Amino acid sequence: MYYWIDGNVIVESPTDDDYFTKEYQMERLHTIREKTGLNRTQFSKKYGIPLRTLEEWESGRRKIAPYMLRMLAYYVLLSAAFPESDRQEDIVQTPKMPDQHTNNNDRVQWHPAFCAALKLDLINYSDMLIFEEEFQLSHKPLEIDCLVIKKLNDEVIDNNIARIFKKYNIFEFKSPDDSLNIDTFYKTVAYGCLYISRPGHDAGLSAADITLTLMRDRKPVKLFRELADAGYDVENVESGVYYIRGPVMFATQLIVSSELTAEEHIALRALTNKISKNIYRQFADYHKHQSDTAFEYADMVMQPIIRTNFKNINTWKEDDNMCQALRELMAEEIEEEIRKATEEAARKATEEATRKATEEVTRKVTREVTREVTREVTREVTREVTRENEKKHACSVITLCKELKLNKAEIIERVVSMLAVSADQAIEYYNIFA
Repeated sequence: MYYWIDGNVIVESPTDDDYFTKEYQMERLHTIREKTGLNRTQFSKKYGIPLRTLEEWESGRRKIAPYMLRMLAYYVLLSAAFPESDRQEDIVQTPKMPDQHTNNNDRVQWHPAFCAALKLDLINYSDMLIFEEEFQLSHKPLEIDCLVIKKLNDEVIDNNIARIFKKYNIFEFKSPDDSLNIDTFYKTVAYGCLYISRPGHDAGLSAADITLTLMRDRKPVKLFRELADAGYDVENVESGVYYIRGPVMFATQLIVSSELTAEEHIALRALTNKISKNIYRQFADYHKHQSDTAFEYADMVMQPIIRTNFKNINTWKEDDNMCQALRELMAEEIEEEIRKATEEAARKATEEATRKATEEVTRKVTREVTREVTREVTREVTREVTRENEKKHACSVITLCKELKLNKAEIIERVVSMLAVSADQAIEYYNIFA
């Protein structure tokens, strides 16, 4: 039975999907954001959620994980109650791309990704299993990384990491930078004991109903030596699967995810901060072709992979197409780069067009000015030549009239008539040549 806390009301339903519908998600997100008084853009910026992701959540196009919605509601409530603590590090963050020179492994959420990878690995048997993440063993914070409950004991799960399964299956996952030693082994055994003795446990529950699984991406050689010294036998039954036998009350196995076959366990195999190019591409392709619930799980697995392997992945994408998951996680950064590139291209295109237009206008103006200057010079030269000829004719006419003993008035009259000039111009010529 699934219990969902909605405000002060506890709602009961057979599965989370029966209650956590698309309509519920949309209504709940709207209510949470409405309480902050922020619009979608402001809410996105304040709580570190990519705007496009928030839009898809609120429109129901993409499902938000129930635990993420609970965390978001909690942080909004915390921000309202303690405004002075409303700092960036106190706010739930959707993982973003780290600076290549910054080590962000301490903040990477490996455990939710592990649970998602485990669900992907066993997704073909999801109707046979119940997954309880961070299952609380007591009223104080003491949690199992993942508890997998097998619904019916006689069901067969044809998966090499799940062949050991009984009714209740406890997983202890160690992230890539955490150590897996004898203390971790004993702690996991203690989880099994505490689970049996927890308040309200099933009647008749015994160690025979429980299995323990320890998991890490690299082989814990030191732990194997410590187990041997403590009287345990470790048997490598399949690639990446080791059974621990000896003085332990529970069926126990250790999974080395880097030794698992990629064909059968690509999600668990990819969950490392030292992913190979081939494994990354296989999981990216796997991620790209998932839908609905499987896509949500794959998305959660992809986030820590990209954050901790960003430098290599960024290099790989230079000689290959960027995977769908990376495009999703870097959507805002990519859009910003596209915007900048578009603006830069537009600016350069405008500058180039302006330069060419200016050159063309300059050439046209130069040609026109040259033609006009040429015409004007021609006209001026023509006028000068005409005036010189006119002066010569006036001189000849005036000289001839003087030889004929004509008076001034008669001479001016002859100049006006013969040269077709004004009387004033004729007088000017008379004054020059008479």
